[in-house]
Amino acid sequence: MRTVAITTCLAAILASSCHQTTDSHPCRNSVKMTRHDEIRKIMRDDWIHEFETVDDTYWSSPAERRKVLRELRKMKKDYYYESSEPNIPSVPGPGWLIRGPLTIAQIEQESLQQIRLAPDAPQVPFGYENDRWNQLKTQYKDGDEFYFFSLYPRPPSFYGTSGYVLIRGNQVVGLRG
Repeated sequence: MRTVAITTCLAAILASSCHQTTDSHPCRNSVKMTRHDEIRKIMRDDWIHEFETVDDTYWSSPAERRKVLRELRKMKKDYYYESSEPNIPSVPGPGWLIRGPLTIAQIEQESLQQIRLAPDAPQVPFGYENDRWNQLKTQYKDGDEFYFFSLYPRPPSFYGTSGYVLIRGNQVVGLRG
């Protein structure tokens, strides 16, 4: 009787732990993705596609391009795959912070709070980058979602690893990094 209780307890603990949304969990194949996980995967697939289709002038050599593309394709097959190769671009994955969905008003309010810290910048959402923001904003349609994304913790030398992404269904419409 006692063994049955212990076995039942262990089975319950294991079952509940496999349904967590932690990205590094060994039971990850049975993990139900949250919407934020889905957004990371959508962004990841989009960015990998961009690297796969970028022209050859981006790469230092054909061999480097082949090596990077091979690693990126592995990442695309397994959302949880992390490369130890230093030349592999940082694509959105389990370590990326996702916040949202956000309204246009929320995004502009957050941006204005940051812009106020720079009094020489134009006091409009995203300051000098306001035109780019307005271009992204005009692409919004009913049902679309805006999310904030960031590599977290963000290495100080990384640029373009945070911003806002506009998602339509399961596709990236655009982003403002």
